[in-house]
Amino acid sequence: DPLRDYPRANHTRNRGAQSARRPPPGRAASGRLPVPQRRGARFRDTISGMKVDVRNADDVIIVDLDGRLVLGVGDEILRDVVNELLAEDWKKIVLNLRKVTIIDSSGIGEVVASWKLAKRFGASLKLMRPAPQIQRTLRLTQLLPLLEVFESEEEAVASFQTT
Repeated sequence: DPLRDYPRANHTRNRGAQSARRPPPGRAASGRLPVPQRRGARFRDTISGMKVDVRNADDVIIVDLDGRLVLGVGDEILRDVVNELLAEDWKKIVLNLRKVTIIDSSGIGEVVASWKLAKRFGASLKLMRPAPQIQRTLRLTQLLPLLEVFESEEEAVASFQTT
């Protein structure tokens, strides 16, 4: 075998006990990237690119979503917020999608799951002011006939009074 006498590559040599245990630059001892210290809820929001603000107008809860509603923490945050609102017995919920920059299939799935869960608990979930690219996605997935969408907060709040 002609390769039998070929010298071993430098990376297989024993480099000594200390250098073998030292992690690569910028990595923790486990080999993973270091995790920054958590500073309240903003840590989760910053990682996912999703921020949530919950406010009310009379007996209507308005959930302002800001960022990316995508697989991972973005859709989990929406699920957590809607579950908490339903557990607190809120019956009128509006999702403000004005500042949502992107939505993927997981985000769409979570909006639909939240809508179905709200119906199961006797609540109503409606959408408000989706950005043009979000509205296009909702139209392509044929959700717009299913979900009520409003262009202003006043229209959305007033729609609960007539139903």
